[in-house]
This record gives sequence, C-alpha cells and structure tokens, in this order.
Amino acid sequence: RAEIETMSDPKLAAELDLELARLARLRGDAAEQVAAGTRILGLAGRLKNSQLEGIGQEVLGHAALDLGNWQEAGQRLNASFQA
Repeated sequence: RAEIETMSDPKLAAELDLELARLARLRGDAAEQVAAGTRILGLAGRLKNSQLEGIGQEVLGHAALDLGNWQEAGQRLNASFQA
C-alpha cells in the first residue's frame, strides 16, 4: 500500500486499490475493502472522474453486503450504476 500512496499516476493508484479491495473481499477483510473504496472515492472526487466514483461505490457496496448492511449495500450499488 505504501508504494501506491507515492505514485504520481492517480488512475493507476485507483486501479491498484480496486485490486486490493478484491483481494480483501476474498480474504473476508471488510475493513480493507472500506479503506480501499474510500481512497478510490477520494481520487474520484479529486479527478472529477465518474468512472472512479462508480468503482468506489461498488467496492463500498460489496463491503456493506459482506457486513450484512443491506440498506447501505443497496444504496452504494445503485450509486455505482448511476455514476
């Protein structure tokens, strides 16, 4: 993760965070999914990039599903489709 934070290419950093989120989901690590999704949303806002917004919302939606938070999951996943 430290290497990602020092990258000068924010889109590549977001792609790597997405992969970290996927791996975290496979490991059952919802906290890391939330952290990665939050970082992706931060980059999306900074870059004003709707594709990254959708990806970040999807990551957070999956984390919410894994935590059993159905309402938040639905909201996040709907937001990912609308981004």
